[in-house]
Amino acid sequence: MSNKTSSVAKAASSGGSTKCGDLMSWLKRKEIPVEKETAAKVPFDEKKDTLEAGKEDVSPTPQGSVEYLKSLVENIGWRKVLLVEFRKEYMDKIVKFLQAEKEKGVKIFPPQHQIFNAFNLTPLHRIRVVLIGQDPYHGENQAHGLCFSVCKGVKPPPSLINIYKELKTDIPNFKIPDHGCLESWARQGVFMLNATLTVE
Repeated sequence: MSNKTSSVAKAASSGGSTKCGDLMSWLKRKEIPVEKETAAKVPFDEKKDTLEAGKEDVSPTPQGSVEYLKSLVENIGWRKVLLVEFRKEYMDKIVKFLQAEKEKGVKIFPPQHQIFNAFNLTPLHRIRVVLIGQDPYHGENQAHGLCFSVCKGVKPPPSLINIYKELKTDIPNFKIPDHGCLESWARQGVFMLNATLTVE
């Protein structure tokens, strides 16, 4: 699969690329031990096909706070790794900016509760492939926290159609889906992150 990754990412868009080495070297520099999560810590409702994680250990906090943003990282392992970033000054500035834009009535995508879906759907220790996109789609019901992916029921965008075509070329038995939701990829270890997590 690794031999196919670069061609797929390049075909997706000019912003798509694989930077697994960069991500892993960043994590190594942090020198934070990552424990393997258990199902008990991060419960998952297979029937609803949505995350139900973190509800037990997340106390109510104001939406315009860093603590609230941190609570959206429901995966315990990722939350430990990202803790140092949430403590930095720039994170407070981001939260204040987003809150100010929200109060002005600016629509921000993806919805706040889905900003960290890439982290919540793909635990750190399960990452096999890293795809980096540019920024989230800015149409209604499109962006949901995974680069190149759209919500269920939404027509696949051109960048994702290109990925499907490349996969079909590389893997003759690949069946092109009639949807653009890549959550199943994320659960299999494909870490799909946009360089910019939100967009107007």
